[in-house]
Amino acid sequence: MRLGMFSFLSHRITGIILLFAGFLILLGLSVIMLGKNTFEDMLLMLRSPLYRVLAHIVIIALYWHVLNGIKILIIDLFRAGRIHKVLTLIIIVIFILGVIFYFIYAFPGLVHP
Repeated sequence: MRLGMFSFLSHRITGIILLFAGFLILLGLSVIMLGKNTFEDMLLMLRSPLYRVLAHIVIIALYWHVLNGIKILIIDLFRAGRIHKVLTLIIIVIFILGVIFYFIYAFPGLVHP
């Protein structure tokens, strides 16, 4: 798979992930209309380890989607199609560094026990 195809597919896949995550968030917030007990049950479910992992996945997908969107915007606005590969490599490096810093911030016990 070439770099351009990876960039294209990953942008579409993260967009779909974010669409479903947004729908689930709105659905979860609408549970408050069903009563206090139902909302508290929903909060207990959201505190489970599975949902915490899913939340981290959504945040990382959002980060990639934003970086790739900024790259697409730069290419479109400045007609920088000829440096597409360089820009993709730059956002991959920024993404990896950002994910490392995210996990350092999200799980401080991993770095400083």
